[in-house]
Amino acid sequence: MAEKGFQYRAALLLILVFTILLTFFGCLHTLGTTDKTISKTSTSLSTLDDEISDQIIVSANDYLELTTCGNLEEAPMAADAAAPVRRPIVELTEDEIFLMSCEVYCEAYTEPYDAQVGVAHVILARILSPYFPDNLYDVLYEDNQFPPMYSGVVDEAIANRSGDLVRDAVMDALYGANPVGNHLFFNMEAGVNLDDVSRYMRIGTTIFYTPTHFTDDGL
Repeated sequence: MAEKGFQYRAALLLILVFTILLTFFGCLHTLGTTDKTISKTSTSLSTLDDEISDQIIVSANDYLELTTCGNLEEAPMAADAAAPVRRPIVELTEDEIFLMSCEVYCEAYTEPYDAQVGVAHVILARILSPYFPDNLYDVLYEDNQFPPMYSGVVDEAIANRSGDLVRDAVMDALYGANPVGNHLFFNMEAGVNLDDVSRYMRIGTTIFYTPTHFTDDGL
């Protein structure tokens, strides 16, 4: 009887140990599974965070591009539209632009800005007109047309670089600004007999006009 009691207790002990081992390994398995789940969740959160960050960066860049255009509604069109290339109406060298600027200075420095642009336009329009020489030098030095050119006044303006003071007006005219229409002549009010003028306009004290005997070439 004592031996059977011993065997019975030993069997119970083995069952208990076996049960404890099963429970232990079961816990380890559960912990491993939980760890993998946590790892996967962490990876998913990391990926989501990266996606959100990328989206924020894209949105910020888009916003900067739109606001740079100054008008959010026009931004797509502004991005696609190519800036037009500005071309001068007459090809001039830098020396010619400076000479012309000095002449405009002598004729209209004290006049409003539009009068300065108008004088420059008349000079350029004459180069393009079939009624006048086709180059700047001959237009400016044509007899009895631009007194400062042959009186020595322009030479003084050249020496003092006075032409730089009206260069902006000259460049505006060179690139198409025209406040005087088709007129190819100008003079101070005192030098114009309006009875000999078919049409004219006044800017400041400068009269831009077309003589009655002159055929309009459409410029």
